[in-house]
Amino acid sequence: MLNNQTKYVPYNHTTALNNGIIALNKMYNHLPQSSPVKQYIHANALFLLKPLEGDSPVLTKDLESSALLDNSNTVKLGLKYSLLYTNDKQLKGSAGVYVFFDQVKGLIVQCGSCIN
Repeated sequence: MLNNQTKYVPYNHTTALNNGIIALNKMYNHLPQSSPVKQYIHANALFLLKPLEGDSPVLTKDLESSALLDNSNTVKLGLKYSLLYTNDKQLKGSAGVYVFFDQVKGLIVQCGSCIN
């Protein structure tokens, strides 16, 4: 939940996030020490093997509906989702963050990320 008193959005440890950490640990621990994947994770991504701490690097002000609407990278979809929206917007092969919000109330109801 966003708090306007904080500068950054706090991490929310969902069941999916916790399950992902468990699965990644199982994979990592199963790999032999000589595995290039294990060596890469060890050198560059060990932080993914434990719960995230503190706040995300996302500023709370950047998630206000006015900031989202004014952002030139915001893709505005219709009220009902259809693949036609993403195909028309030429989003195939892209990755990004999605946010569903009520523009009238200025309320964010869901956010996440995906690869199209």
